[in-house]
Amino acid sequence: MTVIDEEVLAKVPSRAMRVHAVFLPMLDDDNAAAAARTFGRLRDKRFVGYWDPKHAASRAVHEVIGLPGRLTAWDVYLAYGAGRKANGALPAPDFWMHQLSKLPERKDIELNAAKFLEKLGRL
Repeated sequence: MTVIDEEVLAKVPSRAMRVHAVFLPMLDDDNAAAAARTFGRLRDKRFVGYWDPKHAASRAVHEVIGLPGRLTAWDVYLAYGAGRKANGALPAPDFWMHQLSKLPERKDIELNAAKFLEKLGRL
């Protein structure tokens, strides 16, 4: 999350912006307590954190951005313009970026703070 909290939110002062962060159990030490500690370090009040032990959000993101095969959607960043609403299912994002080492063919959308900010500014 450091790219988003330290490099993106620091440069986007809008109080209307929200970041919804979903913590998944991907590593042996990932659990609700680890998620709470991580979210506790995120001081920006625009963060909303969720613990997703069953990967429901990951499956929804996987589907909406069209990840290949059984690749787990984690370390992905979806952006929506102001006024976008989710009426039931997760809507397709206006753009997205990732930090997935198993998605080398999509280096064009690998997370980069400057590019993320540029695209965010166009929403």
